[in-house]
Amino acid sequence: MIPVPKTRLIIIFMIPLPLYIVGYRFSALFYWALGWNIFSLVLALWDILATLPDLKYEIGAAKLKPFSIGRSNQMLINFRNKSRTGRRIFFKLDLPPEIEDRTETKAVEIRGLAEETLVFILRPTRRGAFPVKHLYLRVESKYRLFYCDLKSELNLTVEVYPDLKQLNHYLKLAKNNRDYKMGINKTRWMGAGSELESLREYQKDDDSKLIDWKASARLNRPISKVYQMETNNQITVAVDCGRLMTAERQGLNTLDHAVNSLLILSQLVFNVGDSLSIIAFADRIIGEISQLKGRDSLKKVTPFITKLRPEFVESNYKLLFDYLEQTQKKRALIVLLTDMLDDINYELFKKRINWLSRKHFVLLVLLQDSLLPWHAEAGPNTPENLYLKAAGREMLLNRNKAIAKLKHYKLNVLDVLPQELTGPLINKYLEIKTRNRL
Repeated sequence: MIPVPKTRLIIIFMIPLPLYIVGYRFSALFYWALGWNIFSLVLALWDILATLPDLKYEIGAAKLKPFSIGRSNQMLINFRNKSRTGRRIFFKLDLPPEIEDRTETKAVEIRGLAEETLVFILRPTRRGAFPVKHLYLRVESKYRLFYCDLKSELNLTVEVYPDLKQLNHYLKLAKNNRDYKMGINKTRWMGAGSELESLREYQKDDDSKLIDWKASARLNRPISKVYQMETNNQITVAVDCGRLMTAERQGLNTLDHAVNSLLILSQLVFNVGDSLSIIAFADRIIGEISQLKGRDSLKKVTPFITKLRPEFVESNYKLLFDYLEQTQKKRALIVLLTDMLDDINYELFKKRINWLSRKHFVLLVLLQDSLLPWHAEAGPNTPENLYLKAAGREMLLNRNKAIAKLKHYKLNVLDVLPQELTGPLINKYLEIKTRNRL
């Protein structure tokens, strides 16, 4: 315990200061001032001695659930006051730099022999496992002359996963058929296979070719045919973990957004009965999980993508394409999550994706650096902003030219901001499925 004097104790000690000044001429006043300080010191010691035996408490942390990256998460810690004296307690966690503390109220009044739950609001900005070793407490002394600073052992480990809250939100919307709230077009769920699954009432966005005219005439209202979506397709996602995925905004980098969207895509793939493989690469093949199928497979996907980190290295696309040609024997939807700043990789993408497309359906997803448009429209015309604006606009121009060239050669390109990836990616997947492109 470390006692820290409160302002009132400092004021008590400072009261006789004028007597000390005058005491140079009137010694009696000097002794009065000295006596007052001795009394104050005794009072302070008495406060500490009276407080020490009464500082009895017990701390226990509630069971921790995995945190979602980039979201506000709750951590609950139970504080039990084992003394009969009520106190005001200030608290603070010993957090690693990867976790922000957004707790607004960091003090609580607790009665004697009572228990209180300390609520912390934490926002992690990195995935992985992070230790939370200590809880720092500041408790008022019995006579309120001191703060007693205490340190309690916690030894907790916070598991930070991709955005599980977004996944749960998506599952809830999907259950209620309200996927459009995440930018997902629900009409894409209707299959375009050859086997009729059911009939349902016509909806605004349905294709008129799907109307069953006999059923509509019989029921006196428009009825649409719903065909069963093809299943058992192979989906392979290659995730770039190189330097192009390190661009960061509001604490999250491009790879974080890609991983969040990949988690939701994985759940959807398993729900519709397809199998999933994920390849992580940078200047080498970092890791792979392959041929996962079934809803329980998400338990294998989550730990794998949680460990992915962007590296400041140049991504080796040639190595990736060679690896895909060697390992992908069955026709598959191959999704490449990466970015391009100019036409340096244009020829490689054009040649190798065209080659892969002879056997597979390849979707190139380009995640634009979210700071690039901001730099291109930099504020006041200061020398620094003029440089940023010129550089940003040149990079955007070169990037757009390269993308236009790829689209000219009929390559499937999805250009999107990282934070807006989920809806367009799922829509594209459903579109490919419903059009029987696999």
